[in-house]
Amino acid sequence: MEKTQRPIQEFSVKVIHGDYRKGRGHWFRAIALSGNRIYARFDMKTEEGYSEAVEIDDLVRIEQTTSGRFKVGDWMKHYLLPHTTSMLTAAASLEQLQGMERESRRVRFVCTTADKYFCGEMARNGFRLAQELVQQAKQADQENLR
Repeated sequence: MEKTQRPIQEFSVKVIHGDYRKGRGHWFRAIALSGNRIYARFDMKTEEGYSEAVEIDDLVRIEQTTSGRFKVGDWMKHYLLPHTTSMLTAAASLEQLQGMERESRRVRFVCTTADKYFCGEMARNGFRLAQELVQQAKQADQENLR
């Protein structure tokens, strides 16, 4: 394959826990191939600084997850707003922060292969692209089995 071509899309990945947590400089890259095909992979760095490619075809699961922490709106409601703040001001501020939360540009996700696992964050567009490519790869595998 022509995997040496320059990526058409690159998204930095921050690993929060799991394999690759101690490595730095992780990326999700999509590369255009001939015939309107796309090759994609996660380029992950190990603790020792070596690069490992996690191919889209090797992914068993990639799904969005929650952080398990307070959401911005909940945090503001419980800790930030003084008890003397008027309900009208509190509601407006809370609505504004909840809107920002919904429009967040980064997504936290879980990614697994047969022998690797990591939880990471990356741009919402990168996550959506990765998820779509994984679904396409699974559908192609199912069609090839028929």
